[in-house]
Order: sequence, then C-alpha cells, then structure tokens
Amino acid sequence: MLSCAHYDQIELLCLYRFPIRIALNIQTQNSSHFSGNEPSKDVIEGIAIDTQRNEGKEECLRLQCDEEMRLIVLTDIKTIDVLIDNPHVMTVVMT
Repeated sequence: MLSCAHYDQIELLCLYRFPIRIALNIQTQNSSHFSGNEPSKDVIEGIAIDTQRNEGKEECLRLQCDEEMRLIVLTDIKTIDVLIDNPHVMTVVMT
C-alpha cells in the first residue's frame, strides 16, 4: 500500500505531465503487469498522464510511451525520476 505522500507526488507528476523515468522492482521486471506491445524493461520512460485501475483492479500510472499508452502497476515501481527541472518533485522513492 502506498502512502498519501506517494499518491500526492504521483498526482503532481500527472498534473504537470512531466517526462519521467521509472525503475521497476527487480521481482516485477519480467511480469506481465504492462499494457502495450513492448516486453517489460527494468527502466521505462514516458510522460505521466493519469492514474487508473487495470483489468485486474490494480492501481496504475498511465504513461505515454512514444505512440502508445502503458499502465504501470504502482506497487511495481521502485523509483520515479523527473527528467526536467521543476520546483515540485524530482524523485519519488516508492519504498
């Protein structure tokens, strides 16, 4: 379960549509918790769009990756780094 502070930071990422880099937990790098055609990777980059639940009712971050949308399960995320300077948030550590 994520803390309220984590949810707040994720909402800021989406509000400002920040470009981000997500590092996944080691045990989930090869999981099928992603939508889209690409195989899962240990690091994913894209634009934070919104939060939503996937078909399994898991809370996810909706990410625009090139020409496709992907859902990343929030509990699968280890860290999120914002790729541009901003006064709001630079790194989110999901531990």
